[in-house]
Parts: sequence; structure tokens; C-alpha cells
Amino acid sequence: MTTVAVTGAGGFTAAALLERLDADRAIDRVIGVDCVEPQMPVAKLDFRVADIRDPLLALALTGADAIVHLAFTSGPLVATDTMFAINVEGTRNLLAAADAAGVSRLVHVSSATVYGANVDNVVPLREDQPLRANPDFSWAFHHLLAEELVTGWAAQHASTTVTVLRPVTTLGPGADTAISRHLEQPRLPVVRGYLPPVQLLHVDDLAAALHLAVTRDLPGAYNVAAQGWLPLDDMAAVMRRGLLTLPESVAFAAAAQLWRRGAIAAPPAALRYLMHPWVVSTERLQAAGWAPTRSNRDILREFVADHHRWVSLGRWRVRRRDCYAAGGVVAAGVTSGMLALLRGRVGRGRVGRNRRCDEDRSCHE
Repeated sequence: MTTVAVTGAGGFTAAALLERLDADRAIDRVIGVDCVEPQMPVAKLDFRVADIRDPLLALALTGADAIVHLAFTSGPLVATDTMFAINVEGTRNLLAAADAAGVSRLVHVSSATVYGANVDNVVPLREDQPLRANPDFSWAFHHLLAEELVTGWAAQHASTTVTVLRPVTTLGPGADTAISRHLEQPRLPVVRGYLPPVQLLHVDDLAAALHLAVTRDLPGAYNVAAQGWLPLDDMAAVMRRGLLTLPESVAFAAAAQLWRRGAIAAPPAALRYLMHPWVVSTERLQAAGWAPTRSNRDILREFVADHHRWVSLGRWRVRRRDCYAAGGVVAAGVTSGMLALLRGRVGRGRVGRNRRCDEDRSCHE
């Protein structure tokens, strides 16, 4: 009997994985652990309400033969202490629970951001490259710290197969993250003089990699991404988006002010990931039997088709039809406010809000 536990079971990545696990006859039961229950019906699912930080997490994982760890914040949080507690201490807690459960397999989902966005990055990055996540971009740095915990745990548990997957930016059905909101903007902000290569991943292909790691012995780290990459301006062209080009000094100063005001979903340090290359090679995972089914262009076209109803500006998100119904007043008002803030013309007043991203998605990615 094979039982697979999935933390962060309410997230969009988990949804794609649960579908595969449910269809796999070799999997007898799936334990879903999260604060919110998955929306899709899963016949094999035994859902258990628990936070990744819960000291009694081991009870929720009772009976698991394998664990897939997906419980991370979906993006940066202004409350860095909370983000650290979820992403790093939550991983530490999960490892202790895995130890108590005596699992034979652990699959940890990290991020390709652990390589860092550095001017001297090789293209593409392979798994043996040093991990140099920028410390001032806490979300990426926390992924690096979590990986270090997992690597240290693996060295002490030789009988457990430990797989670390490093996916690039992941899109697909159900994606509502800082990155998806960024791509919903009518114009994509870029730093003048920088048009780095961009690499994406479809959530179905990430789920396929996770399923492979659950059913095969894949010890060590593996990059996960679509084949190849696109220059940032080509990406914008595929999406039929214009570019908002800003000088580096202006971009960082404006991002700092907007981040402090809660107007954007990522801190200024995230801009480096729009300036320097961090694309990866997937040769190692492909040699193990995995292959992406969608290209970068395919993923972008699907994203545009799925998200055409929405327009995002920073953290604000409105339906396109609402903008039209209001004669464009909402979008124009928010756009004017954002641009004025970029130019330093807004004082201490707060820009009008519409629907905002959740500030603390503590249970799933």
C-alpha cells in the first residue's frame, strides 16, 4: 500500500499533482495537508486541516510513505518574520514530522530563484552551480535556507530518497501569484538596458515532475522548466503587452516606495530578477524520463487566454468588464495614481483600492 502526503494541498500546484496521484493505480491513498481544502474532488484524498507550522504536524502525516512538500507562501510578504516562519521554520517542522513518520521518500519543491539573479550567471544554470540567492530578496533567500535544511536532513537519513525540484516561474490553471499579477498588467515594467532571457513552466509539467519523483528514485536536485527561453521583449510581444521602461535608479526608488505602501507584490530586490539571467538547464531531469509538454510561447498564450478577464496594477486587480462598465474610470484612476507615485507626486494619501492579494497565504503555494 502506498500513501502519499501532500502539504499545501489547497494550492494550484497541488491541484495538478492530486489529479495525477488520483489516477495512478499504484497510489492507494493521498493525505492532503493544508488550512484550506482543495476545490477539486479527489477520490483518494484524506484531507487533514493543519498549518505547516503546527507542532502537531506529525499527527497529520501519520501513515504516509512519501511526502511532497508544497507549503510555501506564493510570493513575498511584507511581514518577513511571518514569511520566514512559514517557508523556513515550516520546512524545519515538516522535516521533524517526516522523521517521526519514517517516510521512505521526500520531495521538496524549492525554486530556481535560489541560484540568484547575478550579472555573471552562466546561461543556462545547471544543478551543480552555486546557490547565490540575493539575501535582500527574502522570498528567494528563504527558499535557499529551506533547501539547506532539506540537504542536511537528507545526509542524516540515507534510507530516505530525498528529491529537490527547482522550478522556474510556474503558470497554469488556478495560478494567482505575485508573478501572475505582474503579467496581468497592461504594460510590463522593465529596467532600462536590461532584457534578460525569461523561462517559464506549466503547472502540468511541474506536476509530472513531482509524480515522477514520487514514483521513481531521484535523489538530489533537479531543475524544472520549459525547453529554452525567450528574451523579455519577445515575451511581451507574445503577450501583446507594452513595456514600461524605467532607469535603474528610478525603478529601485519607485519600487521601494510602492512596496512600503503595499502597492506592489514584491520588494525592490526582486527587480534584479528582471535584470540578470537565471534560466536553467533541465538535462538532468530529462535524462530521468521527464519532458516538458509546453514551450515558453505555449505557456504565455495559454496564460493570456485564461487571464484576459483580469487587469492588475501592482496589488490591485479588477475585471476587464468592470473597467469597461465604468467607462475606464477605475483603471484610469488606479493607473494615474500609480504613475504619479512613480514620479513622486503622491504625498501621504492612500491610493483607492479594489480587490487585493491575500497578504498571508500561509498554507499553500
